[in-house]
Amino acid sequence: MGLTDLFIRLLGRLGFLSPAARTVNALKHRTLALIHEDDLFGEALRLFNQGDNAHCIGVFDELIRKKPMESVYYGLRGQSYYRLGEFQRAITDLNDAIRLERNGNLRPYWHNERGLAASKIGELELAGADLSLALDAGLTSIDSHLGLANACWQRGDHRRAIEVISRALALDPNALGFAGRGMMFHMLGDYKRAVDDFNKAIELNPAEADCYGQRAICYAEMGQYEKAAADANLAIRRDSKSMHAYEARGRVHLNVKDLDSAIADLSSAIELGSRQSHFFRALAFYAKGDLGSALTDLDQVIDVLPPEAAVFALRGNVLESQGDKEIAIADFSKAIELEPHNPDHYASRARLLRETHESRRAIDDFSEAIRLAPHAAASVLHEWHKSRGFLSAWEGNPDQAVADGDAAIRLAPRDGWGYMIRGMGYRRKGRFDRAITDLSQALKLFPNDTGVEHELLLAQRGVKTNLSFE
Repeated sequence: MGLTDLFIRLLGRLGFLSPAARTVNALKHRTLALIHEDDLFGEALRLFNQGDNAHCIGVFDELIRKKPMESVYYGLRGQSYYRLGEFQRAITDLNDAIRLERNGNLRPYWHNERGLAASKIGELELAGADLSLALDAGLTSIDSHLGLANACWQRGDHRRAIEVISRALALDPNALGFAGRGMMFHMLGDYKRAVDDFNKAIELNPAEADCYGQRAICYAEMGQYEKAAADANLAIRRDSKSMHAYEARGRVHLNVKDLDSAIADLSSAIELGSRQSHFFRALAFYAKGDLGSALTDLDQVIDVLPPEAAVFALRGNVLESQGDKEIAIADFSKAIELEPHNPDHYASRARLLRETHESRRAIDDFSEAIRLAPHAAASVLHEWHKSRGFLSAWEGNPDQAVADGDAAIRLAPRDGWGYMIRGMGYRRKGRFDRAITDLSQALKLFPNDTGVEHELLLAQRGVKTNLSFE
């Protein structure tokens, strides 16, 4: 095989699926000219093709000293640095390759390689611009599409990211692309489409253990724990270091309350690099009553991952269990800031505000929880109405107490709280006969309850003195 053919095949190995014809021809002519010019370039190509990047860089150093204005030398040395993970040095060389390039047909190739390097170090604007230029020039590389999709994703343009990777898959259906898009759908919470993509990735490359692990996590998110366990076990059999598989299996164990096994698997996932697994391990520790370990894990999540409402809400529960009510209130407030339409966060904060005697703020939070979830489970709504009604009675809003008492009775007619709260409201409104009826019913349901007995006594006195408050 000639060196020119070797070089063109090498481009394919670097990720080009169907390079633009003009770029191929330009590379052929430039390669032939350089080979005839200096045998050392042939040696550099052989080292480059063999992946001997350290020695390859040394040869290109010598070539650049001989001919410092040759863009190909800088470009290929930049690619060698890229392979070694020295992305900033790669960008520096590719800058020179672009600056020195005389043939406009080759310039998109160097932009493509610089864009890939830039995406590795978070220079998203440069990566996006370079990779867009390369793709517009017809360099349909799966790596380029993935790099541009990643740059768009990191900038928050999720729709564009999925469009780019979908375009790549239309050109070349491949396991890497489907896995990448599956991960994007997963992060957007579209687990069904994520599973569909992981199915396609596995069909194209059934040996890739991590796709099974990723699919297992999606199944866990969808509550399909048997499928999650099957995928996780398969992934671990194929690769004992499959991070996603351990995370998924740990979540399966957590779901069935096998807390020790959950902690073991999630710890393995953490050791393999999973930061999200700290959250699920915290859930396991919390369920075991190991509050200190749960708090340590949650602090780790908050330190290294973007803020999520569920993390602050769980830490609020842990802190509440430790008695740190003020800090717990702050965490539930943060959860509300991040997820303002979740009624549970308001209800959790309201519970603590009630305990810290901030009754008016607690009433507001219970009201918001009820507004956001008017069709929540009867037991949940009963608790919220009961709590708001009781606080409203003491805060001088007897009409609200009566309304909440009505709701509580409707939701749980055999529970005495509704009758007690409505009776408290009626007493404060001066409607003593109704108060006595409700409080007597509450006393039947709560025999010997001193609080109900006291309210009933005050209502009975009110009939005699026409006094609503005592």
